[in-house]
Amino acid sequence: MPGMMSLMMKVMSRMMPTCGEVSLLTSRAMDEKLSLKEHLGIKMHLLVCKWCRRYASQLHQVREMIHQHAPESKIESGKTMAGLTTAAQERLNRAIQNSQKDND
Repeated sequence: MPGMMSLMMKVMSRMMPTCGEVSLLTSRAMDEKLSLKEHLGIKMHLLVCKWCRRYASQLHQVREMIHQHAPESKIESGKTMAGLTTAAQERLNRAIQNSQKDND
């Protein structure tokens, strides 16, 4: 029986995507329909990986918050779609650019 269990684990590990693949597939699944193999691979992986379960949960929570707080198609004067003023958006862009320069 231990030999059979070992063989089953080897087969499952070959079918199961890695954590990196699961993170990409989980994100993709929010926007498009995955193949049955991809969907089952995610489900198998999530059964054994608490970190990917946590990531998938957080990703879904962020998506829900965005949908709940997304502004309607109406844009106030001087505001961007995200609800930020143009000046605030420019400050964020500069901070991102400076951060990227520091990492180079």
